[in-house]
Amino acid sequence: MRNTTVYPGSANGVVTAPSSLDEALSAIVLAAITRTSVRGAGSSVDTISMFNGLFAMGAKFRQQEDVVTFYTAPKKGSANIECTHKVLVFLLPLCIALGGEYTFLGEFDSHIIAGLKSLDIDWSVSEKGVTIRSNRQNRDTALEDETFAAGFMLTLPLNESAKLSCSSGKKFAELTVAIMQDFGYRLFDQEGYSIAKHRKVDTNYIYSVGGDYGKSAYLLLAGFLSGEVGVTGLLAGSMQSGRSVTDEFKDLKLRVNEMNGAVFAKKSRIGEAVIDVSGMAEPIVALVLACFCKGKCVIKNAEKLSDERREEFDITAKALQSIGADII
Repeated sequence: MRNTTVYPGSANGVVTAPSSLDEALSAIVLAAITRTSVRGAGSSVDTISMFNGLFAMGAKFRQQEDVVTFYTAPKKGSANIECTHKVLVFLLPLCIALGGEYTFLGEFDSHIIAGLKSLDIDWSVSEKGVTIRSNRQNRDTALEDETFAAGFMLTLPLNESAKLSCSSGKKFAELTVAIMQDFGYRLFDQEGYSIAKHRKVDTNYIYSVGGDYGKSAYLLLAGFLSGEVGVTGLLAGSMQSGRSVTDEFKDLKLRVNEMNGAVFAKKSRIGEAVIDVSGMAEPIVALVLACFCKGKCVIKNAEKLSDERREEFDITAKALQSIGADII
């Protein structure tokens, strides 16, 4: 990002929430498999990487304004695919389900490699990247962690007799199940997920990606601190992991209202409180709000956050201290 100059002022207005990335990537994969359309996927690095990866796998699509329509599905083959880590966890299971030999170019972190080691597939690492080889066996998939869980769930329509189970839990499943249901799939959950019922998807079907509740929290933060901000484009019935942010704001006695797919934040401050961030959708937002509280705020259980979130939390806390925040 280039240097940006920011001048003090009050935040007032209404903005559209950025698209939910996890929802967009899942919907793009299903649209490709079913040769349907997706609206509002956005143009982030990850979504562009997803479209490029699917194209390399044989998918064909066209774009008109914010709607992308697939008219050829990805298929078994051989290709070199350059994609982001976020996209890899969706495309690698798809490659396994389709069959063939695919090389994902680039270097991958220990989290991805650990996820690969948990899979019963033929794969290898070279200077070029990670290569997988699959003969598209119709078999069940048992995962030890959630790295590739959502990606494998999205491939169940390609093998409706298969079953997916994950020993580390089902947190990954809520949003994915909801998206698959919108596409017409019904999942059966008994010692693992499998396709229970599927109606033929209308090729004219268009899935609309909702705004990201988690990212919206940062926009609403500006309203709480200095004015009144509204965020639109959110889906009230969303199963996104960040959906709880509005309830969390209400629990903190902040002035927030939600109606018709929009959330509005008015200038307000947290009173003296003890805030448990371990289960919060956006703990960093709570940390920033605590810096402007009326009295003293105690933030507890930050050590229970995931490794990635705890690192982000600690970095933010140190950054706030460096600009004068009284954090002990």
